[in-house]
Amino acid sequence: MPASIGTCIVDIVVAQTIAMDIKLIRAFIASPSGLEDERRAAFAAAGEINKSVAVPMGGRLELIGWEETLSGNDRPQALINAEMESCDLFIGAMWTSWGSRPSLDGSYTSGFEEEFELSRSRHERSGVPAMSMFFKAIDPIQLRDPGVDLRKVLDFQEKLRAEKRFLYGTFNHAEEFASKVREFLSTHVIRLLKQPAAQRQEKAAEPKTKIGEEVEAIADPSTHRAPDASFLASASMSMLSEKSLGTVDVARIRLIGAAYGRATNDKQVLGVHDANLLYGSRKSFELSFSERYGLLEAGLAQIGSENTPVWTWLAGLTAEQPDVLVRLGQFAEPPTQAGAISAIRVLRLSVADILKFGEHTIGHWLDTSSDATVKKAALKLLREIGGPDELALVEEELNRADKDTSNAALEAAVTIMLRRSGGAAVRYILTTSFENLDIDLLHGVLGYVSEASVQELVTGLDHRSAEVRSAVLREMSKRDVVDIATLGRAKEDDAAIVRYAALQALDRIGQPTSLDEAHIILSTPRPNYGVFGLTSSQDSTGLALFQIYASERMRSMPPVALEALLASPIHRVVAYQTLASRRIDDYGQRLRADLDDGFENYFKQTWPDGLKPAGTGGLLSLTVGNNDPAAAKKRELVKRALDIIASQRDQDDLSRIRKVLDEGKGNVTAQVISFFKTLGDSVDIERLGRTPPFRFDQPNNGNYFGDFIDAARLILRLHKGDAASLLNINFPAIMKAKLIELMPAKDFSTLNDDAIVELLLSSEDDIRRATARKVPTSVVRRRVTKIMDAYRSNDDGRYYIVTHWLDLGLAYDRPMARRVVDADARR
Repeated sequence: MPASIGTCIVDIVVAQTIAMDIKLIRAFIASPSGLEDERRAAFAAAGEINKSVAVPMGGRLELIGWEETLSGNDRPQALINAEMESCDLFIGAMWTSWGSRPSLDGSYTSGFEEEFELSRSRHERSGVPAMSMFFKAIDPIQLRDPGVDLRKVLDFQEKLRAEKRFLYGTFNHAEEFASKVREFLSTHVIRLLKQPAAQRQEKAAEPKTKIGEEVEAIADPSTHRAPDASFLASASMSMLSEKSLGTVDVARIRLIGAAYGRATNDKQVLGVHDANLLYGSRKSFELSFSERYGLLEAGLAQIGSENTPVWTWLAGLTAEQPDVLVRLGQFAEPPTQAGAISAIRVLRLSVADILKFGEHTIGHWLDTSSDATVKKAALKLLREIGGPDELALVEEELNRADKDTSNAALEAAVTIMLRRSGGAAVRYILTTSFENLDIDLLHGVLGYVSEASVQELVTGLDHRSAEVRSAVLREMSKRDVVDIATLGRAKEDDAAIVRYAALQALDRIGQPTSLDEAHIILSTPRPNYGVFGLTSSQDSTGLALFQIYASERMRSMPPVALEALLASPIHRVVAYQTLASRRIDDYGQRLRADLDDGFENYFKQTWPDGLKPAGTGGLLSLTVGNNDPAAAKKRELVKRALDIIASQRDQDDLSRIRKVLDEGKGNVTAQVISFFKTLGDSVDIERLGRTPPFRFDQPNNGNYFGDFIDAARLILRLHKGDAASLLNINFPAIMKAKLIELMPAKDFSTLNDDAIVELLLSSEDDIRRATARKVPTSVVRRRVTKIMDAYRSNDDGRYYIVTHWLDLGLAYDRPMARRVVDADARR
């Protein structure tokens, strides 16, 4: 037989032997009498682990005890020991009983002691079985006079506690014991089933040979076929010959150590740099299943940082074991668990997809013993895919009032309800206490406030959330079911938006407040007011709302009343703006003249003595970054004038608006964007590119990025050239990144590889990230490979975030990559 054929046959036989050996894992439970309930609970827990973990991984877990060894009362210890000798795991449990002697002439004082000591001796020789020991809590009264039997138990317990050699724990009842057994079994079942069976087999003691002979035997491919074992043998030979190991070699040694660590070892986590080194060299060597599994664990643990390759390992291992992601989401270390759940979310697995690998999976994520990071990842997933069944689990977590998860649980519960019924969602938030909630989600739910009953609305008047209180007040006003006393209390609310809603309600019922009083109501800070704990002589949010309120009131005033207000220091600015917006007399032209000179003359005439600072703190003074009151007032006047003129959509104002923007006197706003949609063209692209990324002018309205995104979309619509010419325009980095993100895939794909690599090498984080995420959603896999190679071969191609996202394009097709990127954008 040719040698090559013989080698193939050996490979096949070895693979089949490993596959057969890896299927059975045996655990032994040892305990004296008195723990019958605990033993039954342990067998039930083992059955759960067998069904949810072992079987899906291609294995089988058996829990062995005297019950399975013999029937009746006859318990020859030798038969029990024979069964125990073949077990991979040992679980010991004790309470108050030490047990009886297994034989009259033996050295052991109890059957339990014999089982434990034989297992410990075997563990010391070979590392098998992995051992655990649990002690049930004892009544303190009984401890006062323990007696001989209990004293043996206490001495044994103290000895193990001092040795610190095995997993040691205590429990109070059968359910708690079952939980600890479940955790111990699941951890070791996963560990044992993910490593080659040969490494689980207990090796008989052999005479030691010289180091060189050992290495030579290990390196012989006819004796060991595992790629990781062959690598270690080769690395050992290099070390023996005093050759230094490369950085990738060291990284792989660390990976193997992490992948094959036992429960009694310190927990090892493969670092980001080592994971990237191994990924970059993956084509130069073969990795074992355990190594790829370890790389997947490392990638999932860092998935939120986007700096570690994960997609290639995930796609490959999922093809071999479809449930690998769900299992890691159940039984890995908390960072990896949370990362696995995040991957489930971005891959868009459904509840049905998850539950087919284990009906208790989601409940396990939200179990009281789960880490907060795991719970939050699960709640974020359920926020997107949860239904009525999952809602019960989410509400259970919410009722625990855990400060680390309560907000995520509330948002998940409200979103699940909103998918089914807006009315149910709004009734839920009216009766659930909270202060802060995702503002866009809250506004979406409050859009259904009309479906609440009057009694439910009355309850909402005392809600902790100011947004809820104000929405309830407006709805009650529309229905004419709010009384004067309620509005009087609302005018004194801590939140300006509630006071504003009260003023609007009074207007509606024909009892308007004077503008002077409205100014006092809205601008005077309340006792709980303050930004970051600071106080101010004025409520900056209330001042902004007063301008809105005053503008609303002045829209219906006769011109003579508006002109009379020009003499009021408080109202003259809004009155002037209202006259101009209504095109009364020549006020429109006067506003345009003032805009042209940046309100320099208007400011001198209106405030000849200048302006004093409004006071310490306040939202606007913190965000503007310039505490010069004169400059701030001019910016405010320019912004409002720009909005008024832009809203009138006059072609004659096009050059004026462009000039104001070009001189930096004003910023692009929602009204300016709408103006350019109607009258602008490609020459306005650079102006639109300077749109501020955030909007602060409308308090508590959500959608703070709306103007910026609208401007980017308008740029794409106005641009007449190709993608390369657009990206060559001198945009701020954040706008260029947004354009790359929003650009149609077919347009992005017209960029040549060099241009894409140049973007990936950008010194701007936003541009690198947007490009790296765009590549896998826009170009074919062959091009992704070329782009990746070109990037990594460049001396500056060192950013791990690029590798993370390009790897997505190598592992999955474009439709899947788009789903992942879109889902990730919502995190």
